[in-house]
Amino acid sequence: MRMNSLMESKLDILIIDDDETDRQQVQRLLDDEGMNVSIHEAEDCSSGIEKIKSTKIDCVLIDYKLPDATGLEVLEKLRIVDRSNVPLILLTGFDDVKLATEVMKKGASDFLSKRKLHGVDLVRSIKKAVQVRSFEKKVYAAEQALAESEKTYRTIVETVSDVIFRLGSDKKVEYINPAIRFFGYDPGELIGHSIDKFIDVSSDDQDLISKIATQSVGPLATSNMEVNIKESIIEGEKRLIPVLMDAFGLWDVSDEEVFKNNGEKNYMIS
Repeated sequence: MRMNSLMESKLDILIIDDDETDRQQVQRLLDDEGMNVSIHEAEDCSSGIEKIKSTKIDCVLIDYKLPDATGLEVLEKLRIVDRSNVPLILLTGFDDVKLATEVMKKGASDFLSKRKLHGVDLVRSIKKAVQVRSFEKKVYAAEQALAESEKTYRTIVETVSDVIFRLGSDKKVEYINPAIRFFGYDPGELIGHSIDKFIDVSSDDQDLISKIATQSVGPLATSNMEVNIKESIIEGEKRLIPVLMDAFGLWDVSDEEVFKNNGEKNYMIS
């Protein structure tokens, strides 16, 4: 539904071609197909780049042979100055599979022959290029939001006074926050080791590690479990410091699936 609304809105199309007849032909093809567009024109690479810098452009149609650059050179120059990565479609007066492959590798959205150019194909190519770019923008925005969220989460985890650590599916430490320094450990020295390096498992509860590396559904969740952290000291008697611990599993399947299979899981403990 969003894709359709995108295509119904007016698109700003830039045609970079030194041949006025060819520019008019492209515009006529788009008009005949009833495509809602606003056409911008440039006769060479330099003026085309200036248009892109000064105007919101949704898609660029580029002639392969321009007075001041080839199509490949235009692609390279545009990618340097255009931070929005506007879709680029190359138009050429001849068929060349090798050239088509090369320009696609350089970042062109499509490669069309002027001699075989039909309105339906041109419109389809533009719509696809704009849709792909719109999707890429959404993915990028989501990735940026996720990165910011992870940054905020890490800042919180690394500044709280509670010890927080993560175990991998092998039940070894993958991450532990700086709060562990309170007990005399450097976080780096515990990565890759079993939790018995800093948690006492010599008590009567032989199933302690399994309880810590638990699943967080139903009765399998671990909450307010008392464990003893071994204080790391250079000299003297090593103390055991009692703490309360919560643990839960991390996975990307439903709780039902967690119960049914014993696949690899990660665990977060605090």
